Amino acid sequence: MKNVIELFNNYQDDTAIFVLSIAAIIYLLSKAGKRTSNHVYIAIMAAVVLLFNDIMYIAVKMVWSDSAYYALICAFPATIVCAAALAHAVLDKENEWWKKLIFIVGIVVAGIMLFKKDIKPVTENFRYGTEQNALEQMSEVIAADVESRRERICNDAYDKSEYISIAAEPEISGYLRGLDGRYVLAFDPADTTWAGNLQESKPLIYSMVVGGGQTEHNLIREMLSINCVEYTIIKTEFGMDEYMELVGYTKLGEYGSRTLYARDRECYPMRVDYWGYVRRVYFYLLGRRGTYEEVYTGIQSIGSGEKMLDEIAYELLASDEFAERGLSIEEAASAIYYAVFYRDVKDYELAYWREYMNNGGNYHDMYYELYHNSGEFKVEWE
Repeated sequence: MKNVIELFNNYQDDTAIFVLSIAAIIYLLSKAGKRTSNHVYIAIMAAVVLLFNDIMYIAVKMVWSDSAYYALICAFPATIVCAAALAHAVLDKENEWWKKLIFIVGIVVAGIMLFKKDIKPVTENFRYGTEQNALEQMSEVIAADVESRRERICNDAYDKSEYISIAAEPEISGYLRGLDGRYVLAFDPADTTWAGNLQESKPLIYSMVVGGGQTEHNLIREMLSINCVEYTIIKTEFGMDEYMELVGYTKLGEYGSRTLYARDRECYPMRVDYWGYVRRVYFYLLGRRGTYEEVYTGIQSIGSGEKMLDEIAYELLASDEFAERGLSIEEAASAIYYAVFYRDVKDYELAYWREYMNNGGNYHDMYYELYHNSGEFKVEWE
């Protein structure tokens, strides 16, 4: 159910309309007769078995596309269900007036809290009528470009996701997602903080696309890389062409009042310079991408002389997170070789280290030996 749950989450965006609709269904069932509720239970189970599951999602995706299945998600009558529950609660003669008032006030308060957005007029809002043709054209350009672009920007750290990661104003993202359900925002639209702390990566991305913020390019380049933002959409009036080129994006064109940029560099590159080394140490030893905060802190400690390159790896090898992976000797040796040399371990090397570990060796000393005494380790530079 993972894919279907993610699609429903995208459907409700940063609101709680789906959560409220589930609560509404539960309320209506509690008020319905036994025969009616049984029929509804059967309908719900049939919908899950026949429609809302990963098997059907994969089948629809193979025959048509993600967008076709997403259209089924959008057909879910969330607003109608919520309205029916509220109307029943208000019109139910068994409820006294003060209970109805409490119910209405409670629904309004819950809605405000769960929607997590300020209720205020937007003076410079996106106007679908004047911009929709431009965005539809932009979506077509992205759909034609994304597969070939991923051949260049994806590596071990990034599979070719079925979703398309974009950085854009939330209203632009919402409209594009209506055209194609694969679009996902690279930041939390509910967090609109104009970041003053350089380690808060997602607010900085938000600031860039909404206000034309130009954080020091090496930092924003790393943030966009770790989040693997494939496309950015920014108002043309901000004049971001030169800056976006510095952070690794090429201009695909201007559409209406906005410019579309596409990532032109590898996401989370792990081969070149100190950044690449720290990234691959996290990815191969812990089995995940290092967060911006982790990688940035590691680079700072190296630059200040506080730590040597190999000391970062020793800390990770001693961590609970590494131990919890439960790697076999073969898996751990492969991870260490990729972390040190960015290549897999050879058969004769694996045989040596297998015997070494079986005779009481440890991964810390294995890493130390490869890093300091092999003569192979080096930091590559572009």
